Amino acid sequence: MSDDAILLKIKREFEREEAVQVLLKKISELEIEIGMLHSDISEKEDEIVKKDAEIHQLRHKEIDSKRGWLRDEVIAEINREMLIYKNLHSEREKKYKEMELKYSKVLIELQNFKNKT
Repeated sequence: MSDDAILLKIKREFEREEAVQVLLKKISELEIEIGMLHSDISEKEDEIVKKDAEIHQLRHKEIDSKRGWLRDEVIAEINREMLIYKNLHSEREKKYKEMELKYSKVLIELQNFKNKT
């Protein structure tokens, strides 16, 4: 259901003040979700920094020749994990941008609704 359809349904079902309250509640819910996405992004960025530090330490640590193959496997595994975290981070940022856009649309619709009445 599109935002316009939702607003039309709200307008039909509620009085002006009730409609404003419903929209304000939706805005509040979106703000909470945006906050949670900010938190998730921060966590993933911290994990990326930690993994980068691990990679840096592994690359510069002296490992004897018998265990060189193990070092390469560990680095490859950390690189795989880094890729997973970076993909997650990218997905979270995309979701955050989508939520910001929805939030902006709701704010604009609320302002338009207030201006009409």
